[in-house]
Amino acid sequence: MHAMARNLLCWLALGLAPWAGAASAQEAGGPALVVRVQERSQPLAITRVEAQARIMGFLAETRLTITFHNPNPLVLAGDLDFPLPEGATVSGYALDVGGRLVDGVVVEKDQGRQVFEKEARQGVDPGLVEMVGGNNFRTRVFPIPPMGARTLMVRYLSRLTVEQGGASYHLPLRFPQPVEHFSLRVEVVKPLATPQVKSGSLANFNFARWRDSFVAETTLAGQALKHDLVIALPQVERPRAVVEKAPDGQHYFCLYDFPAAPALENPPPPPRRVAILWDASASRATAGLPRELGLLKAYLAQLKAPSLEVDLVLFRHQAEPARRYVLKDGDSAELMAALGAVDYDGGTQMGALPPEAQAGPPDLYLLFSDGLSTFGQEEPRAFAVPVQAFSSQATAHHALLRQVAQQSGGQYFNLATLDQETVLKALAAPPLTFLSLEAPDGAVSEVLPRAGQPVAGLFSLGGKLLAEEATVTLSYGRQGRVLGQAVFKLSKDQEASEGRLLALAWAQKKLDDLSLAGGRRQKDMTRLGQEFGLVTPGTSLLVLENLAQYVRHRVPPPQSLPEMRRQYFVEAGRLEALAQDKKRDKLDWILGLWQKRVQWWQKDFQYPPGFRYQPPKPQSPTAARDQAVGAQAPREALAPPPMAAPSPAPEMAVSRKMAKRAGGGGGGGEDEAAPAPQATISLKPWDPDTPYLAQLKKAAPDQRYQAYLSLRQEHGQAAGFYLDCADFFFQHKQEELGLRVLSNVAELRLEDPALLRTMAHRLAQAGHLEAARLAFEEVLRLRPEEPQSHRDLALVLAGLKQYKRAIELLYQVVTQEWDRFREIELIALTELNRLIPLARQAGVEGLGIDPRLVQLLDVDVRVVLTWDSDLADMDLWVSEPSGEKCFYQHQLTTIGGHISRDITEGYGPEEYMVKKAMPGVYLLQANYYGSRGPYLRGPVTLQVDVYTNYGRPQERRQSITLRLKQAKDVITVGEVRF
Repeated sequence: MHAMARNLLCWLALGLAPWAGAASAQEAGGPALVVRVQERSQPLAITRVEAQARIMGFLAETRLTITFHNPNPLVLAGDLDFPLPEGATVSGYALDVGGRLVDGVVVEKDQGRQVFEKEARQGVDPGLVEMVGGNNFRTRVFPIPPMGARTLMVRYLSRLTVEQGGASYHLPLRFPQPVEHFSLRVEVVKPLATPQVKSGSLANFNFARWRDSFVAETTLAGQALKHDLVIALPQVERPRAVVEKAPDGQHYFCLYDFPAAPALENPPPPPRRVAILWDASASRATAGLPRELGLLKAYLAQLKAPSLEVDLVLFRHQAEPARRYVLKDGDSAELMAALGAVDYDGGTQMGALPPEAQAGPPDLYLLFSDGLSTFGQEEPRAFAVPVQAFSSQATAHHALLRQVAQQSGGQYFNLATLDQETVLKALAAPPLTFLSLEAPDGAVSEVLPRAGQPVAGLFSLGGKLLAEEATVTLSYGRQGRVLGQAVFKLSKDQEASEGRLLALAWAQKKLDDLSLAGGRRQKDMTRLGQEFGLVTPGTSLLVLENLAQYVRHRVPPPQSLPEMRRQYFVEAGRLEALAQDKKRDKLDWILGLWQKRVQWWQKDFQYPPGFRYQPPKPQSPTAARDQAVGAQAPREALAPPPMAAPSPAPEMAVSRKMAKRAGGGGGGGEDEAAPAPQATISLKPWDPDTPYLAQLKKAAPDQRYQAYLSLRQEHGQAAGFYLDCADFFFQHKQEELGLRVLSNVAELRLEDPALLRTMAHRLAQAGHLEAARLAFEEVLRLRPEEPQSHRDLALVLAGLKQYKRAIELLYQVVTQEWDRFREIELIALTELNRLIPLARQAGVEGLGIDPRLVQLLDVDVRVVLTWDSDLADMDLWVSEPSGEKCFYQHQLTTIGGHISRDITEGYGPEEYMVKKAMPGVYLLQANYYGSRGPYLRGPVTLQVDVYTNYGRPQERRQSITLRLKQAKDVITVGEVRF
């Protein structure tokens, strides 16, 4: 704790560049808020310091309020930087606005940055505080008026320093220059003995009993302070329970214990069977494998087992069957040779662990992985026996690996920071861990940390006390075996003081727990941070100056401004009503579009027998297209494709997986009673004609995978390489290899929505709908502002017959405001109405869809084109049997063929439909019109879904993935024959 406070007081510096200015201030012994004056660093004088601390158990909350004076005739500004050590948490920040301190409000980090940038452009600093680079915090102080002052407040939560026989609280108080006003107040709640001032004694600063606490306070004027304050709390090294009533009325408790690790009277028997879980995914190819292999070999030798069974399980996108090795007298040569020959390939699915063990679980698991799950389920299931986890990579999910190990009774070792000898010693003696808390049902809740936490020295546990009183028992042990217990009595009436210290401590434990899930629990972390006023890696503290700013950015003012909060909610309610009006305006707009679409569907398009289309006199395609896209940048002229349909391409079979229906047929169409038109879909298998595929095709069947691995050395940075090779293996009925190769796409770059979309579409086409769902869930988390994220997930959910959520997601596309992709709502509505009959047949009720938008549009032919790139423009072309072409310049044909609005901003979808198909061949093509995106990487990957009898019980669907390399490329996708 004392290091954190010293950093705050000694490194509170505005304008830390150049560092020498701040350093000199530190050397002088006092805090300095350094500003730049005429290219020079100048510390501002400190005129007022107020320090307050409240200590309960082994926790302290400290509040420092410092006033800096600007002696210059200039308005000054700068950045305030201060670091926080491990274990300390910022729980409050305030900046003076209009002569009073205004508390910061916790907001999402992205929102805070956006608000700050908008207000700063208007010359106003809204007082943003955010985490920058680990545990460093930064804020700008502006303006510091000429010959004036600014005041800031920092509040933080920290742990006491535990020492032999007691604990101590440190507060640095070194002010070598006289401070006009200094005040200090320290309260120690329910100490076991009278606190003592060990150093930094101040005049009139002595502890006296006050209620159930001891309090010391003093006020000084015009004095310099030269020594840190250290307060000792004797007689604390024994079990203790503390209860506190928070301002919200809830009771929080904290248990403190010093469980002693019993000596190992007899060394534990060596395991008879060990399972090695070896991460063989592509990301591990660059790991510190020699270090891991050396440690494993040394550990197996250290066991000195005459006979040891070792099950080696390689896991990538899924776990492979175990391979059994029997080690005699620690000889692991055969096992090491097998590990040395591993091919690192595929994605990582931590959820594939632990693997199914037909012979029962082993005595011990050894897990070697980076812990970064890129495919499928992210978190492993519970392990029945201890897991010793190891990682040698700098880029690793250390928190997850530690959690897996600790919850099972094992340990986690970061081999990038630990030497082999240290690890081997730790492996020889199982750690003492917290195993469980036993309490009467309903007496306590949300107890943290979770079971499996290692115990060394002081152990603290927090939670909420629900009953009036309760007796709880903590159990400790090794490898799941209870070796010691401690009993605590909790009571609201007799034990509970009032305050928020334990609530903050519990909230910090909760944040630590949520952080183990990474970004997937970011919303929960944000809500918790906002509720308790804590800063998290995904949240910032924001100070605004006036009501208009809070209302404009939908940020409620702090609780310390009750009148402004009241006005805010009045104004926010008015604006919410306006937003509802805007939402109604959108609904009216959608209703108008939908009515036109229904009218198209109801119309009986007439044309003579043997009709052949005669195109009108050609016009510039650019003019027509630019008119369609409004004010977008003009496009290059592009000659339209010939209007007459070419000779039909010969039918080509598609793979069983690619032809598999996704989601079944629709129901309830108007032609349901009539026989469905006979139709066939023939998609042209994608053959990119790449050199690596040519070489792969030449390889003998038993050499194909090795040929792929060899080719990967040169081409493995491109997603297209894995897509093409996966298709090759799928086509040759090597399904497992195809899936492994495809899963590499997610390993290329973490949290890349475009790559995840591409992989998910191909997974769905290959019949792996659950894996596709998980990938699309991640895309939605990363890009909730894009309607395609909702639509893609909805369609896969429909394939899994999860109709309710699928319809909800599609309805969000229809009703939510989007800043681009105009009229994507109509495509979503068509798909939503296809699912409503299926949902009703499955017993789903309460869909909540506006009845005016409910109308199934069943059609003979439907084609949908989507792609993976933002700001790239793809076009769907359909040449009908009459020779008439339906595309962006010609959206409605004589026979009733209709194509959707041209989406030029990226992703798609674009949709073609004809309700009553003219007999003959429909040729399907895709055109790469161009790109306005500076970040477009390589070819664009397209997905084409082709339906016949869409929305009817006889519905059939085929899908294909293909690529276009550059603008003006045109590719024939396939054909539909009626």
